[in-house]
Amino acid sequence: MLGDRSFVGFALVQAFGFDAIFTYVSASSFVVQDQYGLTGIAYSLVFAAGALGLVLGGNLNGKLVGTLGEHRLLRVGLAVLIASTTALAILAVTLRFPPLAVLASIIVLASACGSPILANASTIALGRHGGPTAGIAAALIGAVQFRLADPISPLAWLTGEASVTSMAVTMLGSTLCAGVAYFIFCRTTCTEESEGVAQ
Repeated sequence: MLGDRSFVGFALVQAFGFDAIFTYVSASSFVVQDQYGLTGIAYSLVFAAGALGLVLGGNLNGKLVGTLGEHRLLRVGLAVLIASTTALAILAVTLRFPPLAVLASIIVLASACGSPILANASTIALGRHGGPTAGIAAALIGAVQFRLADPISPLAWLTGEASVTSMAVTMLGSTLCAGVAYFIFCRTTCTEESEGVAQ
């Protein structure tokens, strides 16, 4: 299984996509409450908006996957996640405190794109190892996901406290790692399988 480059690649894409979202989940309460001064209730509304994006992204993915296929939706989700976290990082570095409405909007978009990445990368990876090895494949994907989340999400505290900039840059780093993993390990497989579906 570990000798299957495509399986490893999709597992890494899924894990790094998860890490981008997990970084937001772990750092956002400190950023929004400590730096923007929101109350716990107000923060819960901001967090709920991100969660709603994740749910809507998952529902949209479910409706479109039969028509567009997992590979195409994975590519679109990855491209939009890279674009949204890049925009967030640029705004955070240049403005230090981007307007909260802009921050929340980008987070909702990033969360919505996280759903097709997590769902489709996992589905494609597991589809390569069904039958008696499916359980081992699922366990490996989960192990990679949480093993990478452990050292990555604390990077949002490298400056001593969670800030918009450190959170955004960590999210962008995770997203770019997902893109690199896709490009190195998965691109050829996605192209070949998408062409097979089209035929």
